[in-house]
Amino acid sequence: MKNIHSKRTKEERKTMGFNKHFLGLCILAVIFGSHVSEARKKGHHNHHGQPQEDHANQDLSDEQNRDLEVPQNKVQPEVPQIKVQPQVQQNKVPPEVPQIKVQPQLQQNKVPPEVPQIKVQPQVPQNKVEPEVPQNNVQPQAPTSLNQLNQGFLDEHNKARAEVGVAPLKWNETLAAYAQDYANKKSKTCEMVHSGGPYGECIAENFPDMTGEEATKLWMTEKPDYDYATNTCHTDSCLHYTQIVWKTTTDLGCAKAHCKNGWVFVICNYYPIGNYPGVRPY
Repeated sequence: MKNIHSKRTKEERKTMGFNKHFLGLCILAVIFGSHVSEARKKGHHNHHGQPQEDHANQDLSDEQNRDLEVPQNKVQPEVPQIKVQPQVQQNKVPPEVPQIKVQPQLQQNKVPPEVPQIKVQPQVPQNKVEPEVPQNNVQPQAPTSLNQLNQGFLDEHNKARAEVGVAPLKWNETLAAYAQDYANKKSKTCEMVHSGGPYGECIAENFPDMTGEEATKLWMTEKPDYDYATNTCHTDSCLHYTQIVWKTTTDLGCAKAHCKNGWVFVICNYYPIGNYPGVRPY
């Protein structure tokens, strides 16, 4: 009985030992499983110390795939399709566009219109302009003989004209009568004022008397004031000289009158008139 009891006791001991080992393994499996699930959830490392990213990603992809799986038994609803009938172009002829027909201009036989031309009269050089002869005056008449006074006027004028190569003047009674009439009018005052008539004119005065030669020489003192190159006067006192030698003047008439104040008034008139602006005297 002792031996049987002792054998049973050994077998029970073996059984109890096996149970203890099996229970320990179960506990270890439970603990290991809990650690694995926590590692999957939290993405931590396992008990061997290796990263679990690949396993976590694989688990997540598996879960996503399960979520995205469409049940095969469900029928997708049909989306209604709008059918568009294609437009059939049946040999339609486009409408004709009206064309504007332009007749070509034939200019072969046409003569181009004449362009009106503005005719410009050529300007005559100033030194070739002939002065106008007064139309409202009687042509001066030449005298039959001259007194000493008038001969002195004429001779001295022609000397001055000969120096510049122009033709001599001739005495004219019409001009002399005009000069005498105006000199008589100025005898009251002997005022040095021109008559403003239609003839060329030179005037002078002296005390107590003046001859024809003296009056003409007085006017000829202006010769140095005339510049032939520029046809200008150095001063305003060369116009008596230019009238004496004016090339188109042909006739001369002079006179004098004694004034009440003791002076003498002298005047000479010329036909045709000279001293045209911009024209050289010779």
